[in-house]
Amino acid sequence: MLARRSPLVWWAGAGAVGLLSALALRNISLPQGPEATVCFVRRFTGFSCPGCGMTRAFAALARGAWREAWGLHPLSFAVLAELLTGWVLWGVWLARGRAPLSRRAVNAVLAANAVALLAVWAARWALGTLPP
Repeated sequence: MLARRSPLVWWAGAGAVGLLSALALRNISLPQGPEATVCFVRRFTGFSCPGCGMTRAFAALARGAWREAWGLHPLSFAVLAELLTGWVLWGVWLARGRAPLSRRAVNAVLAANAVALLAVWAARWALGTLPP
């Protein structure tokens, strides 16, 4: 039954989920400190993952706390921009009937994101600036 839905419905639904997520992150209180982490990797292993701090950084972005977001995860700005750009490009694809980016370009962006996440994680680990 889900497969019969129009691609436009999926696109609009994704936009609605993104908007509702931003509103939720803006209005909820996320735990603070090393003992109250929302990161599953850190909670179960005790080690910070490359994305540690991203959820709290998105919450800070939703509140307009740019400096706090940067301190929690410097790539949060880029990831948010990529999510918004991806959603817009998906809409362009639906409107034009063809993909605005090749699969190769999308794979290159995903690979670059993985490298950036690992590089930032390594730098933060070396500097001792991983979030609590």
